[in-house]
Amino acid sequence: TYNAAKIAAEEIPDKKITIIYTETLSMGQGYMVLEAYDALKSNVAVEDAVKESQALKKRSHLYGALATLKYLSMSGRVSHLAAGMAGMLDIKPILSVQNGKLDMLEKVRTRKKAWERVVELCRNDSKGKKIIKMAVLDVNAREDGDEFEALLRSNLDCPAEILRTELSAGLSVHTGAGLVAVGFVTD
Repeated sequence: TYNAAKIAAEEIPDKKITIIYTETLSMGQGYMVLEAYDALKSNVAVEDAVKESQALKKRSHLYGALATLKYLSMSGRVSHLAAGMAGMLDIKPILSVQNGKLDMLEKVRTRKKAWERVVELCRNDSKGKKIIKMAVLDVNAREDGDEFEALLRSNLDCPAEILRTELSAGLSVHTGAGLVAVGFVTD
């Protein structure tokens, strides 16, 4: 995606276009874009807006709990055998962005335990810091997202406003329906 953006920018030589490799996705990227936009609205130089956006990357976190490995299997990221076994054992993978790549962080049995583990990971990442922005994402699971948001609110010091959105089609094709995720930024 980054390389495609660079090529596209080269096709418009009369415009100054700055491409940023965010090393994240979904709301991690979204919060970086919003940070740059807010900086530019304040009339700072483009280079300074990019720096502010990049600084936000270090304070951004993203975790998701999959309902199934079926879709990761279909994309070739997980074997069909592993996906089948995970389904039989009710394993719910937890995903996170690590070193610029979406990876399976852990495998937990049952949805309840997966969600509790995501809350624990969020608590660890925000220890001694304030969560200043938060989003709850889902894939065709609005009610699960509502339930997950309530769990986050009851266990973390969340901001008053939590953005709610569905994961983009380009990402949800790999996760499938039932994913719930949280993205947040600390101070």
